[in-house]
Amino acid sequence: FARDGVSVERTELYIKDPIKYAPKLRNTHIDKYAADTKAMKKLPWNRGLVHKFAAKAEEIVANCEDGRFGTEAIDWVSLFSDRLYDVFKQVVKA
Repeated sequence: FARDGVSVERTELYIKDPIKYAPKLRNTHIDKYAADTKAMKKLPWNRGLVHKFAAKAEEIVANCEDGRFGTEAIDWVSLFSDRLYDVFKQVVKA
């Protein structure tokens, strides 16, 4: 993966103040500093990123008036968590 992971300094700031230093949606980085895929998924930064993506998806669906997403509830956290898990596997393999 061409992009560097989020810096240790940034993750430390995030842990101290998760509102101010939360991951951004655009041009974000994942936290790659873990021994394996499961540990990478559990890192606070990566969990925060999953929730940030999920919240944005919920906002988009709530503002979509044409019903293209259906009426059933969508577990966005699980969907993004599963998708990023695949990314984490690729990072560990690289």
